[in-house]
Amino acid sequence: MKPARSHQHRLHDDNGVFELEGLPRAASPRASRRKAKGYDETGLPGEPASVELQDSSADDEAQDLDGAVHDGSMLVFLNGVLQKPFESLCISRSFVAAGTFLLCFGLAFALLGVSRVAHAEPSPPTARAAAYTRAEMPPPLSVRPMQGPTLSPPPPPPSPSPSPSPSPLPRARSPPPPRPSPSPPPPPSSPPPPVREESWRLHPGRNCWWDGHGAMEVDSPKGTAVAGVHTVHACKEACAQEAHYRCEAILFEKEAAACFRKRHVDVRLCSNDNRFDLYVREDARPPSLATPLIIDTDLSFDVDDVMAVCVAHALHDLGEASLLAIVHDAGYPRGIGAVSVLSHFYAHDDVPLGAYKGEFGLDVEAPSRWKTGDYVPFLTEGLWPSPVRDSTDVPDAVATYRAALAAAEDRSVVIAAIGFATNLARLLRSAADDVSPLNGTELVRQKVRKVVWQGGWYPARHPGQYPRWDQEFNWGCGAKWYVPHEDCHGSAAFVVDNLPASVEQIFSEAGFFMPTGGPLLSCAKEDNPCREALVTNMEKWGLPAEEGRASWDALVVLAAVRGVHEVGAHVEGRGGFNWIDPNGTNIWNGGTDPERRQQYLVMEGDQHWKLMEDDLKRGIQPQAQLDVQYEVNRLLCRPPVALKARVGPG
Repeated sequence: MKPARSHQHRLHDDNGVFELEGLPRAASPRASRRKAKGYDETGLPGEPASVELQDSSADDEAQDLDGAVHDGSMLVFLNGVLQKPFESLCISRSFVAAGTFLLCFGLAFALLGVSRVAHAEPSPPTARAAAYTRAEMPPPLSVRPMQGPTLSPPPPPPSPSPSPSPSPLPRARSPPPPRPSPSPPPPPSSPPPPVREESWRLHPGRNCWWDGHGAMEVDSPKGTAVAGVHTVHACKEACAQEAHYRCEAILFEKEAAACFRKRHVDVRLCSNDNRFDLYVREDARPPSLATPLIIDTDLSFDVDDVMAVCVAHALHDLGEASLLAIVHDAGYPRGIGAVSVLSHFYAHDDVPLGAYKGEFGLDVEAPSRWKTGDYVPFLTEGLWPSPVRDSTDVPDAVATYRAALAAAEDRSVVIAAIGFATNLARLLRSAADDVSPLNGTELVRQKVRKVVWQGGWYPARHPGQYPRWDQEFNWGCGAKWYVPHEDCHGSAAFVVDNLPASVEQIFSEAGFFMPTGGPLLSCAKEDNPCREALVTNMEKWGLPAEEGRASWDALVVLAAVRGVHEVGAHVEGRGGFNWIDPNGTNIWNGGTDPERRQQYLVMEGDQHWKLMEDDLKRGIQPQAQLDVQYEVNRLLCRPPVALKARVGPG
C-alpha cells in the first residue's frame, strides 16, 4: 500500500517552483478548471501534465481586497438604511406629488442593485493573491525547491464538515496536518555475492593490455579505470557485480590506486610490469543460478558436436550450466561412447547418458557402411578410459529424458538440440510410466522452458531462399548420405509442430564463419580428447586443425545457457512459425500470432553473410562474432576442474 500523500501547494516566482508544506488541499474551482484545460500560471496554453491547487484562504484574502461590497455586514446595513424610507413613503400610500414618486422610484432602484450585488458570484482573485514571493510568505510555512513536477491528479476533496458560525473576524488557518513518515527503501534485488579472497588468484607484477596482449577490456574506451574505486577490495567488488565471463580479472595499478576490469584473460600473454598486480577470478556461480541443460547431439559426424559438448562441460564446471543429461540421437552405437570419453575427461561421469536405439543409422547392409567421423573410433578405441563404450551400456534416450525431466524444477529445463530430432519425437510420443504419471507432451509442457535448435534457413541470411533436401543435414536426417528411415524422416517437422505452445523455440543457422577450436593445439596437451578429436577429423579432411571448425553447435549451447543476447545476437520472427517439410527443408512464415513462441537467431553481419567469406580471408569480422569465437575458445582451453585439482595450481 502506498504511503499517504502529504498536502502540498506550489507557487511560482522568478526563481522557479517552490512547494509549501502543510496547507490544506482546497481547490479553487476556477483554478482547477483552468488547469484541466491546459492553461499555465501566465494564462497561456501550457502543458496540462500537472494539476496545481490554489488554497481557499488565498481566495478569501483576494475577496477582502476586492472591496467591502462583498462583506455581508455592510450589505445588511445598506439594506436597512434604504428599506425603512421606502416602506414609510412608498408602501400603501398614494403619491400626491411628482417628487415623492421620483424618490420612491430611486429607492426601489437602489434596493434592487444591493440585492443583485449580494447574490452575485465573487470576482476572481486579484493579481496580488497569485503574486506571492518568498519574502511575502507567512513565517510558519516551510519552503523547499520542488524535485520535479507533480504528475498525480489531486485527491478527492475531504468530506464536508459543519460550517462554523458566521463571524466578522478573519478566518484562522487550519493547523498543518501531520506529515506521514516515509516508508523505508526497498531492499536491493539480488545483491552481488560478497567477495571471497580465496576466489581470486594473484599474479603479482603482471600487466595485461588489450587486443592480443593477454586480455580485453570490460570498460570503454580502452584503458578506462573504474571511477571512484581506489582499493583492491573495491576493485574486486566492482568486477564481481558482473557475470564471470564479462569480468574475469582485475588489474590494479598500485601507485595510482587505479582499477581496471578485464575479460578474456590469458595470463601467458601478459607482460611483466611491477606497477601492476593481476587478480583472476576463480569463483563459480551458485548452483541455484545454473541453467538446467540437456544436450541432444548426433556426435558421430562433424567434429563441431565435440566442441559443443566440451563447451557444455566447461560451463558445468563454472556453475553456469547444470548438465542434467546428454543423449545421442544418430543411431551409431559408438557415438555415445565418444560422448562418455568427454564426460570422463571432465570427471562428469555422474551426468546421465542415453542413446537412440531405433533402426535409423543401422538400416544399411553392414556396419562397415555406417557413416561416422573418424574421431569416434579414435576416441573409443584410443587411450581415453570411460565407463561407456557403446549404446548397449546406457539406457534408451527417452528413458534418460523422462528421468531427467521428472526430477527437474517446473519450467526450468533448456534443451540444446544440435542433431537429429529422433529422441525428441519419441519423447513427445512416450506414455506415462513409473518415472512420471505424465505422458511425454505433458512432461515437456511442465518441465521444459526452451529448446534451442541448430537447423534450417532463415530470412536474415536467406531472404526468399529455401534449402534443398540435401542442404539440411540435421532435419533431413543426413539424407545425402543415408537412405532416410521412417523413424527419422519427418521427425523434425513433428517435434516443431507438436511441442507445447508454452515452450519457447529458437532456431539458429549461425556459426559457419566463426571457426573455433584452433587454439586447442597450443593451450591443451595431447591427452585432451577435445583437442585430439579436432586434429583427427581435420587431418582426415585434409584441412589444418589450427584453423578450427565452424561453431554451429557450440553457438547453440552457449546461447542455450547464457541467452541469445549474451552471444551478441537477437531474435526475430515472433508471431510467425517454422514450416518444415518431412524431408528437412524449411520455410519461415511471418505472422503476428502472440501465442506462437517461435523465433530465429540473428547475429551482426547476417544480412551480408555472403560477403563475409572474403572478409574472413582478409581478417575482417563483426565484433560480435569475434567475441563468440574468443569465448568458445576460452571455454575449450579451460582445464577441467578435476584436472586442475590433480595437477595443482599452475
